[in-house]
Formats: sequence, structure tokens, C-alpha cells
Amino acid sequence: MNDTEPFSISSVEEAQQFEKLIHLYKSQVIGLAITDGSGTDILLSSLYQLCQTHCYFDNRLFYAFIDLQITFLFMYKDSMQAGGTWNSRFTPDHPQADSVLQDIQVFSGKLDILYSLNAFAFRCRAFWDKYLGILFLLYDKENYDKYSKSKSRRNNFRTLATKWCGISPRLEECLGKNIGDLIFQAAKLAGSPIPRNELPENVPFPDPFVDCLLDLIADLDVIRTAEAHGTGILRKWSLAMLPLDKARDLALMNHWNVANEFMNTLEALVATIASDGRRKNLF
Repeated sequence: MNDTEPFSISSVEEAQQFEKLIHLYKSQVIGLAITDGSGTDILLSSLYQLCQTHCYFDNRLFYAFIDLQITFLFMYKDSMQAGGTWNSRFTPDHPQADSVLQDIQVFSGKLDILYSLNAFAFRCRAFWDKYLGILFLLYDKENYDKYSKSKSRRNNFRTLATKWCGISPRLEECLGKNIGDLIFQAAKLAGSPIPRNELPENVPFPDPFVDCLLDLIADLDVIRTAEAHGTGILRKWSLAMLPLDKARDLALMNHWNVANEFMNTLEALVATIASDGRRKNLF
């Protein structure tokens, strides 16, 4: 590789090494119990091989998946830093100040939480644009460029995805498993809890799957837009001395839980098609 060539992966062995190093990074920076990366180097190498030989899937899927993995890893780091700071400084068993203005240690701890959650909000919103893009590369490759170049990818996904013949039941189950908790949490923060027996049990595609998923993303847009172009939302809650059940900034961790479930489901889908190359396994 010369000094003007951008990074790329050009062999199964390089894909295998990249995945191993991703897992080592998790071990070193996040503290997961992975010591040498062994046993973790199968998915990317299999996907790379698939994208070199398959008549439908191509390198766009491979690199989009790598990009999503990196974004997801950074989200993991952001969420752990925010949660770790809270647990080490602001749980009830720690002495509590009445205001962040009283003490530099309290003030710095709260700013550390705000720093991590601010980064998480941007990354999590980006995660969903990337995730929906991968769904296009899996289910509707011909419209991927139209989606990626659209001004509103969320609205474009609504228009195009509703025409698909279907998606994996795993994704329907994944959204159904998580949407209830998000609805419950949103209502709780608004002061009007919803009884759990009134929450949806399943979310079939395309209706109401598309609407529910895009509503979830719209919630993040409210935060992202305020942080990027307004006076911010997270600051108002991160700098307040509130108990965990009233700390609306940390409610963002519900979005981490959903993203985690969806990432696991996507990895399982990709692993399935990478192992045998059959697109029918996506449905």
C-alpha cells in the first residue's frame, strides 16, 4: 500500500484480521473478556468472500457492514462511559451535592456524562441511517443509491420499503421485543405511563413495522437536531441533580438497548447468508 492509497480490504485474510482486531479493541478499550481475538474472525471473512462471488451482493454491502460495526462500537464506548461515570459518582451510595455548581468533581462528572451522551446521540442517529442502508443492500439493492442520496432518508425508506415483498421475521420479532419498552419509557417521561398489557406484542412488516421503526428514529432526530442546531436538550438534564428514574438524558440508553438488539439480529442474518449465499434466508 502506498502513501496515497486509502484503506481497503483486499483478501479473506485481511477481513479475518480486521475482525480479530475489532474484537481486541473491544477488549482493550471497553474491557470485554476477549484476550486474543481468537474464535471471532469468521463473519467478516465469510461476508467478504460472499461479496466477491455472489450475483447479487457486492462490496458495498461488505464496507457498509464494516462501517456500521465501527459506529456501533463507538456507541458502545459512549454508553459505557456515560453509565460508568454515573455508577462511579452519582448512585445513591455516593454523597450527593444539591447542585453541580457546588463542587468541581460533581460538575466534571456531569460534564463527562453530557460529553458521552452528546456523542452517543449523533452516533445512534447515524447508526440508523447506515442500518437502513444495509437493509436496502440486502433487500432492494437497485434503490440503494436513491436512498443514500435522498435529502430525507427516513422518508425515502418509508416510500420504498413499503413496496418490498417482505423482510426477515427476525427483524419483526426484534422490533416487537423492544418497541413496548420504548413506548412505555416515553410515556413515563411525559408523566403518563401506559399499562404494559396495552403495548403491542408483534410488529409485522410493512405495517406497522415501518411506522414504528421510523418513529423510533424520529425520537432521536428531536435530540440530534436540538444538539446540532439549537440550544440543546441533553444539557438541561445532564447538569441536573436527579435520581436515575427521572434523568431523561440517561433514557437515551433505551435507544442503545434497541440498537444492540437490532445489531445482533443483523449480524445473525448476515452470518446466515454468508454461510450459504441464499437470499431466501433473508425472508
